[in-house]
Amino acid sequence: AAARLREMDHTVRVVVASGYSDDEVFVEPEAHGFTAGIRKPMDYGELGRLMASLMATGPAAGPGC
Repeated sequence: AAARLREMDHTVRVVVASGYSDDEVFVEPEAHGFTAGIRKPMDYGELGRLMASLMATGPAAGPGC
């Protein structure tokens, strides 16, 4: 899904959320086309900080960009 989103817009930021911290996609989200990862359960403060940091970095430069 992340690759398909990047095909449509290479600057899109894609965040993976998982309750499985040992999931390969979560361990290295960038290697799977994601910009970042966040563990479930998450609190609104943690999610807000992640979103703020992603928005503050300017246009996304994801894998292959």
